[in-house]
Parts: sequence; structure tokens; C-alpha cells
Amino acid sequence: MKAPQSKRKMAMLTGGSILMMALAAGVIMPLIFKPIFDAELDKVDQVLSVIKPYFLIGIIGWVVILITDLMVSWGLYKFYKSRENRKAEVMGGMRFLYSAGLALGIMQLIRAHLVLGEDNFDAMQVYELVISFQSIWQFSLIIFGVHLLMLSPLVCEKKTFKQWISGVLFVAGIGYILSNMADLFITNYDELYREKVELAFILPMVLGEVLLAFWLLIKGGKEREITGQKQLVVS
Repeated sequence: MKAPQSKRKMAMLTGGSILMMALAAGVIMPLIFKPIFDAELDKVDQVLSVIKPYFLIGIIGWVVILITDLMVSWGLYKFYKSRENRKAEVMGGMRFLYSAGLALGIMQLIRAHLVLGEDNFDAMQVYELVISFQSIWQFSLIIFGVHLLMLSPLVCEKKTFKQWISGVLFVAGIGYILSNMADLFITNYDELYREKVELAFILPMVLGEVLLAFWLLIKGGKEREITGQKQLVVS
């Protein structure tokens, strides 16, 4: 019973980490960072003055996201390695690379917080550091998209709900790669095109991992009876 119990615990840990990560991002992005990302240059000082008391909370939120993301990287690898070990290794490794990129971006936010703590802080310096975080993070999302493409076939099981989850993850992966690759090559992509491009992928990008998380929490790693024999649910 040890292996099934371990598989179940890993599923619950991974699913819970995904939901915690999604919750943290859903709070700090619209309330703290999106106003800075979208600020007009002549209003940066005003926006930062409003956000300043909450900026450290935003950084803590990103650190929580980073920690839970590392847990998800490890958890997904452990959960799917018994199915296809090599593919699971690469899939988990790609997510770890994404996490490393996110960590580099968070360092820029820490630098911004130090500047913001000065009595007469340079608003443009803080803004540039936050935008630097955004650029590093968005580049890392290309790697995250590749991770989702590699996760999709591991999740897939024909004629089950997991086949739908797999499809949503695949479309989300395409969305992350397409949108953030375009940002590298198209001038003013963020201002002119990103919102329109991501509108086509917004539901898969939002729901893909959340659906997987709920499946992991509810059914992942449980045993089921098939023709009188116990079989572990691993996909």
C-alpha cells in the first residue's frame, strides 16, 4: 500500500500547490502589478505612490508562487515518471527552467522594493525594474508553454475527462508560446496586440492547470477496481 499512498499524497500536494499558485497570482497581479505594467509614463509616480504600501506583499506573493511552482515541477515529475520516465523528466525540467527564470525576475522586484523604500525614490527607476521583471517573466512563459505541451500527452487518456484536460493544456501551451514569442519580434506587441491574441487563448490559459489540479485532488493516485484487480490511477 505504500506506493499507492505515496502516489495519492503526491497528487494532492501537486494539485494543492497549483491552486495556491493560481490564487496568489489572481490576487497580486490585478491589484498590485497590472496597474504598474499599464501605467502611462507621466502617471508612474502617482501609481507607485498608491501601490507602495502593498509592494512588499506583492513580492511575497511571487515568492509563494515560485515555491509552489517548484513543488509542482517535482510533483508532476514524480506523479508521471512511472508512466513515461524520460518524458516526465523533460517535462519537469522545463518547468524548473521556467521557475529559474521567474526567480531572476523576482530579483528585479526586490531591487525595485529597495529603491521604493528610499525617502525620495526614483519612480522611473522603480518602473524600469518592474518592467524588467515583466520582460524576464514573459520570456520564461515561452518555456512554460513548452512544459504544457509536454505535459499534455502525459495527462491524456482516451475516452476520459483527462483527454479534455490534455487538450486544454495543449491549447494553453500554444497560447503561451505564440503570444510571448511574438513579443520578441513585433514592435509594441504588448500595447497593440497582446490582449487581442491572448483573448483567443484566455480560457485554456486560465483553466488548463486548474482543471488538472482539481482532477489531481479528487482522483489522482487513487486505486480503482478493473476486472477484479487493483489499478493505480496515474494519468
